[in-house]
Amino acid sequence: MFIGSMKLIALMFVIITLSTGCSSDRDNSKLAYISSRAGSEYQNTFEELRVGTLFDFNLNLLKADKTWVEILVEGYHDGERVEPFPITKLSYGFHPSEVANGKMGLGIINPPNSAPLFFLYSEGVRVGPHSADTELFGNDMVSWAYAIGKGTFSLDSGEEMVLAVCRGNSREIRSGYDYQHPDAIEEMIRENKTVLLLKIKVEEKSR
Repeated sequence: MFIGSMKLIALMFVIITLSTGCSSDRDNSKLAYISSRAGSEYQNTFEELRVGTLFDFNLNLLKADKTWVEILVEGYHDGERVEPFPITKLSYGFHPSEVANGKMGLGIINPPNSAPLFFLYSEGVRVGPHSADTELFGNDMVSWAYAIGKGTFSLDSGEEMVLAVCRGNSREIRSGYDYQHPDAIEEMIRENKTVLLLKIKVEEKSR
């Protein structure tokens, strides 16, 4: 019981302390830049505690006071959408400052013998852990991956980008999909029993 309590405290510390990051100079003609933080302190804590999976990123908004951000998780099972669709979503924008830098990401907590819990976070906002009300993966083999490589990637207004992918299958899980190509994503959804997609979309808007 004591060990379980300590794990819970450590996990909540990770969730609560996710905060701002920094970014180098960027092309100001772009709306946002994003990079993965694979192997970050927060991700390593999740792995060490064996409580689930965390995808961690740096998000730099160059026109934060005019930008609306949507971060969401889509779920597919046997080629069909998992309800609710999306499974979880975080929407925010119109930051008081022109430029905003911070961490953002997705955490998936896997309680024993129950549905996974999802939470999303970004600078100053979050959606707390909640259930998708479905087992999703069961006893299938599961593969997790960042959908963007090393480096920093730009986002234009209205552009949607896949940031991370989770696939579950009862047979061998193939690799080699192009996570940024719509046809490859559709193929992956058809070929795998369960697919989760973490996506981000930014738009320049007026209030």
